Amino acid sequence: MLWGLDTCACEFEVDWDEAGKQNILRRVVKDCGVHGNLPPQDLFDAARENNGRKNDAWKILEANSKLTADDFNSVWSFDGTRVLHVALSRFNVDDATKASLQAKLASALGEKIVVD
Repeated sequence: MLWGLDTCACEFEVDWDEAGKQNILRRVVKDCGVHGNLPPQDLFDAARENNGRKNDAWKILEANSKLTADDFNSVWSFDGTRVLHVALSRFNVDDATKASLQAKLASALGEKIVVD
């Protein structure tokens, strides 16, 4: 099965492990180049971590803001160092709310997330 992510342009051929409920890497089809020069399994793990962090950030924002899924899909991005940016300014989110969301995201997911 071909698996592509919405967090980068990498593509992987994977098998689904029903017991572990996860994708198992068979081979790298396309390396987007943003993760560095990594061996195939490390590349797969890095891409999967970025994708999971973005999905986990959405769950936190969904529970703690009025953003819809469409809103979120239009405001997240990764920079060159794979820091996840969530640009809420266009939704007129006040600074106190941004700070609160930043704290919740950092507490749950670490420091590689910035609420702009």
